[in-house]
Amino acid sequence: MTVAQDPTQSPRALRTLRDLRRRVMTDVHALDDSVYDAVARTSTPALDGPVTWISNAANYGKLWVAIAAVLALTGGARGQRAAVRALMALGVTSITANLVVKQVVPRRRPERSTVNPARAARMPASSSFPSGHTASAFAFATAVTADFPLLSALLFGLATVVGYSRVHTGVHFPTDVIAGGILGCSLGTVVCDATLRVGPLSLSGRLTDGNDSSCSAAQSRLLKVFKLRWTSRLSWHVTYSDVTGDLFGCKKSPCEQVETAARGCVVAR
Repeated sequence: MTVAQDPTQSPRALRTLRDLRRRVMTDVHALDDSVYDAVARTSTPALDGPVTWISNAANYGKLWVAIAAVLALTGGARGQRAAVRALMALGVTSITANLVVKQVVPRRRPERSTVNPARAARMPASSSFPSGHTASAFAFATAVTADFPLLSALLFGLATVVGYSRVHTGVHFPTDVIAGGILGCSLGTVVCDATLRVGPLSLSGRLTDGNDSSCSAAQSRLLKVFKLRWTSRLSWHVTYSDVTGDLFGCKKSPCEQVETAARGCVVAR
């Protein structure tokens, strides 16, 4: 009896796959270098100062720690929850990007010979892949969406500027920034979902018994339904009752709407 051979295991098929991978990676690197060179050679004197400042401000997460402090001081209980959640995402992502991924995927830093000296940013000695600044920025913005959906849109814009600044200042290739953004959004979503399910930042941890003796079965079911319908950090299935609310994400965030419905009480801001 003859056993059919898996075509993917044949030497010819393997050579074909390796050749295809080599050609794709060659094209990706060529595009990467071309975009990097285009940004480096383009004269932008009006942008050099502000973009370089933003890049330097994001060193060691200083920019995001400052924003978290503002949230905690001005946003009430909701701002404090958002600040803690975002800093947790920032820490997890920074450790993963710098101590794990950069060690596994070493990549040389760009040659900065064509970059304008006015774009003075510190050139790190670590691997270029992925961009840790970008990963941390997008993780922070993603984590804030649970409590301040509208504010998070502004933070995603700021995170994009931080990512671009790493190419503008010549310390990263574009694909480093893209990979950092994907990593940041992914880990930010994981941390955000985890803190919404368990611990003091979770929905159940924030529900407090008012004057009623216990949470009714109907209220418990409502909370379970909300948790099931929460599918991703960027896809809320709870509609806003007032989309013209304040800058920090409408009059009530999705979390607060569920809390109010489940307890029939006003959530402290």
